[in-house]
Amino acid sequence: MNSTYASSSLVPLPVDIRHGMISMGIIGLLSTSSTLSLLAFITYRMVYWRKYYERPIHTNQVFILIYNLLLADFQQALSFIIAFHWVSMNELIGPTTACFAQAWLIQIGDVSSGLFVLSIAVHTFISLVRQKTIPMKIFILAVVSVWIFCLLLTLLGPSLNPKDFFVPAGAWVRYCEIISCHSIAN
Repeated sequence: MNSTYASSSLVPLPVDIRHGMISMGIIGLLSTSSTLSLLAFITYRMVYWRKYYERPIHTNQVFILIYNLLLADFQQALSFIIAFHWVSMNELIGPTTACFAQAWLIQIGDVSSGLFVLSIAVHTFISLVRQKTIPMKIFILAVVSVWIFCLLLTLLGPSLNPKDFFVPAGAWVRYCEIISCHSIAN
């Protein structure tokens, strides 16, 4: 293990952190499977819309925003499944491929999820308060722009500091160590 990460890596995992990671992995698995199921269902309905609707649902702007929010949440949920990797290895170390993958998914999931919630709020304001309709070409350009912006923000950190941008979250690990030490002392 690189000495730079010694303060934020855990080898072996303390029992309480191990249990927390198992819980996080289970919730991540539930979230991933439910989000994936909903995405599959909605995608099916978008493809075979004629069976269920009079008009294509993929032209509904709010629907498109919610679909993109689900895509963002799916990425975030995937990141928490990686906790099972750390549990199986009985360690939390970085920089590794698993650490990078988990951090990348959390980063892009957080940013895109937040921006699509904001997009839904702005779209609702424009539609309800201003009582205006956004032209579909501008709307699609805005959605694509949000994804490009999220990708650029997620790429920025690792590009500027490629060796150690995504590493174990030292503050979280130290907090857990303090709690563990405190419970041992008592």
